[in-house]
This record gives sequence, structure tokens and C-alpha cells, in this order.
Amino acid sequence: MQEVHADKVLMLAIGNNDYISYNKLFDRYYGRLCQYVYSLLMDRNDAEDVVQELFLNLWKNRGRIEIKENVSGYLYRMAKHLAGKFIRESRLITSIL
Repeated sequence: MQEVHADKVLMLAIGNNDYISYNKLFDRYYGRLCQYVYSLLMDRNDAEDVVQELFLNLWKNRGRIEIKENVSGYLYRMAKHLAGKFIRESRLITSIL
């Protein structure tokens, strides 16, 4: 419960352009999200690319993101969505070649 509250506080600070809070959230979730995305893609480099894209998108859209539920669930859903997008784009490129 304490972590959930801390995550919400970090997201509020990130929404106010607090880069230190962004780094704290990154440090807290980067490894976990990489492991999760790796279980979907089975490639460590691709998993890291997807998670880096997730955090880049989080920072770029920090002023518009409204998380209604817990931050962890939001990040994992975002990771799953981006992993699916990566798979679709990879298949498209493969079919073109």
C-alpha cells in the first residue's frame, strides 16, 4: 500500500516536470518491466528497447497522463501494449522483406 501511494506522489511530481521523480520511478520499475516484456518477446535487447520507449513516452506525455488506478498496473498495461505494437511492426517488416 505504501508503494502505491509513493508511486502516485511520483506521478504527480512528474506531471509537474520533476525529473528527479521520473528517475525514481524509472529506477523502481525498469528492471521489472524489462523482465515482463522479455517474457513476451523472448529477446532481451528488444525488451529493453520497448521499456525505454515506454519511459520516453511517459516523460513526453507527462502533462497529459491521468492515472485513475494504480501506477504499476498502468505501466504494465503500457508495456504490454508497446510489446504488442513491437511484434506487429516486426511482422510487417518481415513480410515486406
